[in-house]
Amino acid sequence: MKIAKLLYDTSERNSDLLYLGKFVAPDAFLAMEVGGKRIAVLSRLEYGRAKRESAFDEILSYETLKDDARARFSKDDGLVGIVRLLKERYAVTRFLISEDCPVGFFRKIETLGVEVGPLFPERQHKSEAEQNAIAKSNDIAKKGFRLVQKILKESKTRGNKLYYKGKILRSEFLRQAIEVEALQNGFSAQHTIASSGEQSADPHCVGTGPVYADALLVVDIFPRNLKTGYFGDMTRTFLPKSPSTQQLKMYKAVEEAQILAIGKLKNGVDAANIHKAIEAFFEKAGFHTTQTEGFIHSTGHGVGLDIHEHPRISKTSPDKLQAGHVITIEPGLYYQSVGGVRIEDVFAITQHGFVKLS
Repeated sequence: MKIAKLLYDTSERNSDLLYLGKFVAPDAFLAMEVGGKRIAVLSRLEYGRAKRESAFDEILSYETLKDDARARFSKDDGLVGIVRLLKERYAVTRFLISEDCPVGFFRKIETLGVEVGPLFPERQHKSEAEQNAIAKSNDIAKKGFRLVQKILKESKTRGNKLYYKGKILRSEFLRQAIEVEALQNGFSAQHTIASSGEQSADPHCVGTGPVYADALLVVDIFPRNLKTGYFGDMTRTFLPKSPSTQQLKMYKAVEEAQILAIGKLKNGVDAANIHKAIEAFFEKAGFHTTQTEGFIHSTGHGVGLDIHEHPRISKTSPDKLQAGHVITIEPGLYYQSVGGVRIEDVFAITQHGFVKLS
């Protein structure tokens, strides 16, 4: 049986497609891997660029295949006809598509012999080049944090608010400054989090309004390289003024929890056990978790061409860490009465331990 991996999407959105062809295109196109050969079907608009820039082994003309398909299969629309031609030309028995395949496309081709499953499970294991790409993205996050530090240092306090160059410092300004810094270096930094005060107690609140001088400020930056597509992912927590006793206690607990989790990173360890150890640590330290407060997210996740990938470091994760996995370690505590604290770094698992990529 000859199975071909079949994709139809934009490589801006579909990380499997980007992984296959190393080619960024804003419009949907067909691609296939069969017998170790990577094939793309592209229009005149992208054909020449793909020849020069992509990693596809063979690039076929969409216009030519569409005409051939219409001549052979007049009842089929162009896309289905092209898939039928590919099936014949490469002697494909069945197609393997991913779970996130567009439903409309799936319905059009399901009679041609389709099964659903992971296309590239090997993506979990990052090569040295991929690890370097992730580290470079984290370098941009570091630039963002240095920029935040600079802005906070140059800001003046009036009451409980910060003023930067005569204007109230707002979360929106910090996010924009981080995003501009990233773009100037060839990266995007969409959905950056810069949440202050009560908003910082909501882990994914991006933050709006004033940055308060006496409140915790959570900044989460996950830049993506506009050329390679690889993400970085780092979080730091700031406090413009001296911390209260409770703020300092929370920060130190999160800092110690991260150190504890990092100490457990090694090839073959159960990811769930790392998370459970952090849960137990926080409980013992007096930081209890409810549905909405405390340690309310996982300890970490894989990162690569998607910001959230396998393996997962959570209570119910079935994963074991393996050499080549690139993961975040990001314990956090969140209470409306105090705010939020999160510290996040990225690590590559090796045969004998780990390497920090942030």
